[in-house]
Amino acid sequence: MDTPEMQNLLHEPHVAVLAIERATKPPLMVPMWYGVEQSGNIFFCTEEETLKTRLIRRTGRVSFLVQRTTMPYSYVGIEGAVTERPASADDVRSVSARYLDPATLDAYVSTVNIGRTIRFDLTPTKVRAVDLSS
Repeated sequence: MDTPEMQNLLHEPHVAVLAIERATKPPLMVPMWYGVEQSGNIFFCTEEETLKTRLIRRTGRVSFLVQRTTMPYSYVGIEGAVTERPASADDVRSVSARYLDPATLDAYVSTVNIGRTIRFDLTPTKVRAVDLSS
């Protein structure tokens, strides 16, 4: 899969699978909404007081999988380091708008405690992009 095809897949509103290593257990794997900036930067937002946030802070890295489950089947797997900063309302809105219809977006965003929400930016160290239909 070439870079434009990979970027197209990442820009589609798929729910990613986020995996974070744990010391004595298998990796934690959770579904994750995410955003893609025009630069191609991938980011996601989550509440500060969660297991995934604690694990990310401990390891500083994640694995991230986005897949298309309809033809043409394809996926992008990304391993990388993450950096964090407080999430803004615009961060939460831009991610949520990929997955929610406009009629429910405002109501959803109003339920998010922005002051307790973290934005993680993913810096890829390894990328696997595969088109399974060819």
